[in-house]
Amino acid sequence: REEEAASRAAARAEKRATYIARWVALGSEAEAAAAAAGAPPPLRSADLPWPCGEMAELTPDVVAMHVLDDEAAEGGPGRRRALQAELRRWHPDKFVARWGARLCPAEREAILARVTAVSQCLTQLMAG
Repeated sequence: REEEAASRAAARAEKRATYIARWVALGSEAEAAAAAAGAPPPLRSADLPWPCGEMAELTPDVVAMHVLDDEAAEGGPGRRRALQAELRRWHPDKFVARWGARLCPAEREAILARVTAVSQCLTQLMAG
């Protein structure tokens, strides 16, 4: 039983680390393009650090696995703060304000639908 819990914790930590690293890389790319006064390349769905693999996998539990550390996942004191930070990142209006100009036009509608779904999962996690 302890092994199973340790395995789950390790999987959560790995998923979270990958998720955070992808956001850091995306932000660094945007800053580098701005510093070089060049236009960054359009963002495709595959470029975004989604908190799940495919849209069909998108559930509050899967989102929580990527965006919450162990303490926050268990209802610790940082849970609300962590979810609020993610809601600021994934709220459709805020997402469009930050990334909208860079979205690949051919994928824009699908990306925004998925952003909305992530935001809804986060809202459900806040309520629960």
